[in-house]
Amino acid sequence: MTDTRDTVTPLATGRVTVSPYQDILSSWGNTVFDQTVNQFASVTDRDSQWTSPPNGAVCYTAGEAQLWVRKAGAWAALSPPAPLTTGGPTVWTDPNGVVWIAKAGVNGGAYRQCRDVVHARVSTNAIYSITPTPTAIPFNTIERDPLGLYTTGSQRFTCPVAGLYSVTARNLFQITAAGQQVSCHFYKNGTVHSQSSILPGSTSTVGMNVNASVILCAANDYLQVFQIATATVSSVFGDATATNATFDYIGTG
Repeated sequence: MTDTRDTVTPLATGRVTVSPYQDILSSWGNTVFDQTVNQFASVTDRDSQWTSPPNGAVCYTAGEAQLWVRKAGAWAALSPPAPLTTGGPTVWTDPNGVVWIAKAGVNGGAYRQCRDVVHARVSTNAIYSITPTPTAIPFNTIERDPLGLYTTGSQRFTCPVAGLYSVTARNLFQITAAGQQVSCHFYKNGTVHSQSSILPGSTSTVGMNVNASVILCAANDYLQVFQIATATVSSVFGDATATNATFDYIGTG
């Protein structure tokens, strides 16, 4: 007796519908395997078992807690890696080019988009001298810096990822002689990047410098806020409202 039931022809892409009494051949079954979300213990396990996945294939690896898609002959991660339990900050870029960052102890170690979490605000609560020698403003209070990117000892904000950073600073000072000029400089890797200056009109004037800039940085570049005066003057109002700076990652650029 000859089996006259139809067989299913596998398709490279698309959906195959099986009718009653049709044979499911291995070739069709393998196509279904390629078009489902397969689960593996790890990346190593996946690569040893699934040596030639087609583009568009999707899988999940438990060891990395990661969802993957096959693109242009390579696996691309669709979800952030597992939360960090030690170390960091660690950066991950998703297939759309959005940059994420994680650090153990911050947000439970989970990855967050850099635009949401790479921010810092620092200030000082002490009066200090502004001299003719460019000197980093001695910020001694970190108001917001969850990833620990600002170091008060060196007065540096270290960029954890390449991209554009918005930097702003505000400081007040007291003029001691007519014609004194005070400048606020932004330094990148120890070199002046941008500056603003003010020349108050009299010795009774309290001057205010406000500087803002968008700076393109590479990962591990560092930013600082400096001041310089034509003659030594003093800052005033040693509190966060008078002298402060913010550092904000705004995107890849």
